[in-house]
Formats: sequence, C-alpha cells, structure tokens
Amino acid sequence: MKNHYPLPGAAEHVSQPGLPPRVLLDVGDPMEGPTLVVFAGIHGNERSGLESVRRLNRAIDHDQIAVRGRILAVSGNRKAIACNQRFIDRDLNRRWGRTSSSPALGVVSAEDEEQRELVEVLEDARRASPTEEAGGVVLLDLHSTSGKTPAFCCLADAPGNHRLAFALGLPVIFGLEETADGTLLGHYNDLGVPGLAVEGGQHEDPRTIERQVAAIWVLLASIGILDPGLTHVKSATQALAAATKGRPQAVEIVYRHPVHEQDDFKMVSGFASFQRVTQGTVLAHDRRGPVLAPMDGRILLPLYQGEGEDGFFLASDMTAAKLSFLHILRQLRVDRALKLLPGVHTVDGEDAFKVTDSPLRGVNRRVLGLFGYRREGEDNVISRRRQLQ
Repeated sequence: MKNHYPLPGAAEHVSQPGLPPRVLLDVGDPMEGPTLVVFAGIHGNERSGLESVRRLNRAIDHDQIAVRGRILAVSGNRKAIACNQRFIDRDLNRRWGRTSSSPALGVVSAEDEEQRELVEVLEDARRASPTEEAGGVVLLDLHSTSGKTPAFCCLADAPGNHRLAFALGLPVIFGLEETADGTLLGHYNDLGVPGLAVEGGQHEDPRTIERQVAAIWVLLASIGILDPGLTHVKSATQALAAATKGRPQAVEIVYRHPVHEQDDFKMVSGFASFQRVTQGTVLAHDRRGPVLAPMDGRILLPLYQGEGEDGFFLASDMTAAKLSFLHILRQLRVDRALKLLPGVHTVDGEDAFKVTDSPLRGVNRRVLGLFGYRREGEDNVISRRRQLQ
C-alpha cells in the first residue's frame, strides 16, 4: 500500500490543511510471521516518524522486498500533527491503562478520541496475529526531542524488551518509563506485548529521520520479518553504530526534574543529551531562581520547547558487567528473598511488593529496581514487576 499523504521535510514548520490517514502503511501477512506496529506522531510536533514510514514504504515498494509477517504503521495524534504542536488538550502518551481498552471510555478531549481509535487499530492487529510463540505483535514508538541528542531507545525493564533494544545497538535508557505514568508502551507491555521507543534526535535535524528509518530496518530484521542480509539492513546497522559511537551502552535514570506551567522554567542553552554534568551546575532557571544539578551524571532530554512536564533527567552509566550481573540475579530468581528486606512486604494476589514509609524506603526501591520492579500509583509505594521471565 502506497502512502500518498504529502509530508513536509523535517525542518519545515507548516500546518497541514488535513489530517494524515490513521494507517500509514500496512504490508504483509500476520499469519506468516510477527507483526511490527510502528507509531508515528504520538506527539504532534514530532513529525519525523511519518516521513520515516514513508521512506520505508518507498523502499519496500521500489525494491519489492519480501516481508515475512506484517508491518503496520499508524499515525498518532492526527489533529496535533496537522497543527504541528505536541497535543491539543492533553499528552496522548499518558493515561493509558486497562480502561483505555474499554468501549465505555468517555471522549472529553481531542486526545480521548485519538486514543480510542488507536486502541481499535491495535486490538485488531493483536486479534489478527497468531500466538506469541508463532510471532505475535511488537511495538515501536518513534519520537524526537527538542534538544540536541544522539539516537537512543527506552523501554520497560523486561527481558523481551532487552533483546529488542540491544539488537539495535543504540544506547538504552532504563527507568524512563517509570517517570511517566500511563504511557502507551507501558500499558501494552503490562498486557504482554513487547515494545520500545526510539528517540531519533532533534525535531528539526534531518538526521533524525535517517536514524528512525535505520532503527525500523534493524528491528524488522531482528524479529524475523526481513532478511538480515538485505543491503538496507546492513547499511542501517552501520549507520546506527556510527551515529552512537562513543556513547554508553546503557544508562539508568536517577533523577527527574518535573516542571509545571506556573514554574516559568527555562533551560540554560547548550545542553545536549548524554552530556556529563557535575553537581551544582546551573541547568535552568525558574521563578524560584537557578535550578542546579543535584548530583553528577549525564543529562538527558533537556526541555527546549514550550510544552512538556519534564525539565530534564539525570542518568548514571550501566556497565556491561552490571548488566550481566543483573541478568544472572534475575535468572536465579533472587527476588524471592526481597520480602526479607526491612520495610518490604508482599502484596496478596499480585506479583508486587509494598514499600513502607521508612528511612530505608529509597534504598529498598533501588534494590527492587534492580529486579525490574517499578513504582506504581501516585503515592509511589507499590513496586511491581513487568514481564520478568
């Protein structure tokens, strides 16, 4: 299927008179292999994903590439895409949960309607796909950032997602999903659908599209939809390796700086993702004064746009040795002994722990995090496991 929607270049900032189609690309047969569902434009000002899908479509059509499975690409927040803004009423990458799959979900905002349509498309794709053992569905969410950044991926901390992420060769960020409640990927990961998000780079940087396209090619080959020997796949692998040379293999979020509309938050210019900063560095200003780095680390996703709830993140490197050690611990199911920690209690009927309010609360949460448990709920006292295998 060819995509005839006229997309602008990444550097253009013009509003579209109409909406993009919901389905941007749909090729292949889900009975012949896995299904990859690609989301483009969940945030309406991150339009590079739509162009990335168009380039993929063009290459598959022009080179008559054999597809063993299904590639389904969908547009996200169509109304916001047409206006080239992050959202209309609310962030579409929030408020995903079990109620989002219910026909009774009320429509009180533009994003509610978008979300309901996306749920319908996704559930249709899941019903059309065979069992997980025969392939199943994998999700890829394409994003870009307001600040300068190399490409990277983020994911819910689960073994199936690890395999997907490390196959790309991009820096992997752990813990980012924990800072944002109700993300699309987080919701479907809880339902057993693996997936990851790829941040291709800055909104206006034309290399962002190139990195996103490369990530799609590599992921398609890694899950078996495309032949790994394809020239497109080999070139994409080399391109991603070159784009991320010198970056850490993985980092873990250790701090998030939230912002609110009344804060008058303004990031100091010049910061780029993965840049090292030291404790006490002035990173931004708000109505209370300078915003200082609370610790040493790597800055991630500095906010250089008007909309957003995250001013910046700080992360620490995760070495290959640490990743291997954590994998061994999880394989041995050492987490069964976590209930012996002071202030940690099991939750009946759930694969979860409750961390009580005590001086050791912060330490306990960090320990739980090593085993893939993440905070749940506004009070942040429940840590649960996502798809540990």
